[in-house]
Amino acid sequence: MAKKKLKDLPRSSSRVKTIGQDPLMKVFRGIPLRKSHPALACEYEDLGPYSADDVSAGSNRVVRWRHGRCGEFIEVAINIRARAWDEGTKDQGCYICAGRDPRPKPPQVIPKWLQKEIVRDRRRATRVKDISPWSQSYWLFKCPSGGELVYSSRIMDRLNPISQEPKQGCPCRKCCKDKRVNLMAESVERKRGRPDVWNMFLRTRENVGFDPKRLPVNHRVRWKCAKNAGHRFARSLAELYKDGCPTCAKEDDENSLAALKYRHIAREFLFVPSDPELSPINIKPGSHVVAAFRCSEGHTFNKAVCRRTQPNPENCPYCAGKRSDAPTLLSVSPYILKRWHPEKNVAIDSKSGEEKQIDPELILADSRKKYWFYCFYEHIYQASPAELLAGVDECRSCALLPDNVDNAREGLAEQWFQERNGDRTPWNTAAGCRSKVWWKCQAGPDHEWMAEVYQRAIKGTDCPFCANRQVSVTNSLATIHPELAKLMHADDNAGLTASDVVATTTKAIRWRCPCSKTYERSVQHMLKRGTGCSACRKIEALAIKQKAKDYC
Repeated sequence: MAKKKLKDLPRSSSRVKTIGQDPLMKVFRGIPLRKSHPALACEYEDLGPYSADDVSAGSNRVVRWRHGRCGEFIEVAINIRARAWDEGTKDQGCYICAGRDPRPKPPQVIPKWLQKEIVRDRRRATRVKDISPWSQSYWLFKCPSGGELVYSSRIMDRLNPISQEPKQGCPCRKCCKDKRVNLMAESVERKRGRPDVWNMFLRTRENVGFDPKRLPVNHRVRWKCAKNAGHRFARSLAELYKDGCPTCAKEDDENSLAALKYRHIAREFLFVPSDPELSPINIKPGSHVVAAFRCSEGHTFNKAVCRRTQPNPENCPYCAGKRSDAPTLLSVSPYILKRWHPEKNVAIDSKSGEEKQIDPELILADSRKKYWFYCFYEHIYQASPAELLAGVDECRSCALLPDNVDNAREGLAEQWFQERNGDRTPWNTAAGCRSKVWWKCQAGPDHEWMAEVYQRAIKGTDCPFCANRQVSVTNSLATIHPELAKLMHADDNAGLTASDVVATTTKAIRWRCPCSKTYERSVQHMLKRGTGCSACRKIEALAIKQKAKDYC
C-alpha cells in the first residue's frame, strides 16, 4: 500500500503538531458543533473519522447530513449549513429543499408499452398504472405480437427503471423460435462442472407459462440452488452456467464481511444505522461504515467495520472495560441480584486458565448469557438477566409443583391439625407455601409441631417425634428403658429428667453408681457395655477372671 504524502493529507486549522498520533485526527481546539449548534448536530451523520464533537461551525469540510425536514441525505460544507441555520432560511442549507437537487428524478411508474403487455388481474390490489419500475413482484405478461404465450416475470427483469427500455425480449414461441432449450436434455448431457438445471428449475407460480422442455435461453426465470434449497434467484440459463447461485458466490467471497474468517463478526452484526438494508454480504471488510453489534455478553455498541477487521481489532468496549455507562442488573433490580448463586457462577480466565468467581455487580441488565440463580422455593436453575427482567424465565422444578397440600403427598392431609390452623385447610393451601402451620401425628398423643408447608409437601419431611429428633411420651428414656432411667442423676444433668431425654440420644449424661459415685456416659454406651462406674467395672472384670481361673 502506497504511503500518503503530506500534501495529500487534509488540512487542519490547528497548528499544533501531533507526534505519535494518527495524522488524519488532528488535535481540535475551539467550540465543537455539538455545543454551538446542538440541534444542527443531530442531523450530522458523516461516516468519516470526525464526529460532531471534533468539528466547529466555521469548518469548510464537506460532510454528510440527514436533513430533518425532507429526510434526504445531503453533502454540504459545515459552515454553509451553520450560516443558513443562524440566518433562519427556509431550506436550512439543503439544496434539495431549495429546488437545486442535482440528482435526476427517475420515473415513478412503468411505461405504457409494458402496461399493455401485463395481464389484468382483478384479485390484485395494485393497479397496473401504479406499478413502480423497481417493483420486485411477479406479473403475468403476454406477447405484444399476438399474445400466443403467457409467462410470469418480475417488473425489474422486464425493463430498465432509469432508461425505461426493455432488458430482454418476449419469450414466446414466435419471438424465440431457435432460442429454446430442453432442461432435461441439458441435465442428462451436462458437461463437468455444470449444474443440474432440471432439478433447479422452480415449478411454482413464479414460473407460470414456462415449459422446462422448451425454455428460452436468454430469458430470466426462477431457480433454486442445488446446494441449498433456501437460495432462490432469477437468472437466465446462460447466466446460470456462468455465475451459478449468487448467494453462494457472495458467501464464498473473501472480500466481504460474510467470509469465513469474519464469521465471528457477522454473528454479532445487527444493522447499519445509516442504511438498515445493508447486510454483511454487501459490506467490505475495510469499510468505514459504522454498524451496530451485539457481543455474546449482550452488550450493544456501534463500531466501524474496519476497526473490527484490522490486525489489532477493537471488540466490545464494555467487555474491555472502556465503557461502563450500560445499566447493570444491580441498578435495575437489586432484588433479583439477591437470588444470585454464589458458587456455581464461575468463569475460566483466558490468561491463567483458572476458575474465578463472576462478580454479579458487573452483570448488565440486557445480557442474554445464562447464569445460575435461586428461585423463590430455593431451586437452582439457569436464566439470563434479560429473561428475568422480562418475566419469561421459568424454574422447571416449580413448574412441576402440585396445586395444594392434599395433592402433594398421600396421607399428608390426615396430619393437618385443623383445630389450630383456623380457616386454612389442605385444599386451600399451596404446596410451595413458606408459612408455618400446625401438624399432628397419630402415633402419639403429644406429637404436635409446627413446620413449613413447603418442607413437608415438597421436601418430604416427616414427624420429628417419630424420627427421634424431638422427645415425646413415645420415645423418651423413661418409656423405652425405665430401668436405665432410675440410674440417671437427678441433680447433675442441668435439670433434665428421664422424660426429657430421647432414648437414642448420643449426648453424655451423668449417672449415679450403686457405690454412690457419679460418672458420665451416653445412653448407647450404657446399653452396649453395661452400667457402673469405672472402679466397679474393674472389680467385676477381676472377679470374672478369677472365676475363670478357679474353673480351670
